[in-house]
Amino acid sequence: MLDKLKEMTGGDEKRMALYLSTYQSAAEDQILSMSMALEDSNYPEIRIIVHSAKPILKVLGLDELWECANEIEVSIDTNIGLELLTENCEEFLSLTQDALNEVRAHRLSADA
Repeated sequence: MLDKLKEMTGGDEKRMALYLSTYQSAAEDQILSMSMALEDSNYPEIRIIVHSAKPILKVLGLDELWECANEIEVSIDTNIGLELLTENCEEFLSLTQDALNEVRAHRLSADA
């Protein structure tokens, strides 16, 4: 998962830690915000959440998660595929949780 980040930072652990810390904080907020927006069928808020997530996902090399976020964003923008929006949002939440768990594990091993 972190190969792209290692390449971008030249393996500098301090720089990597900064990006990972930023992602961890954002991902924790996204999980909560997305869950609430999904419960309320708040499409504009869902779009903001996924759109805001995309830059750090690209930096970290979380391509599958980026693609999922992009699919949600395009679906809302075009009103096409909205019948899959809940499923796609649940996938986004699951992938975000997986990435968050991996980031936490990496940060713990880096601190050891």
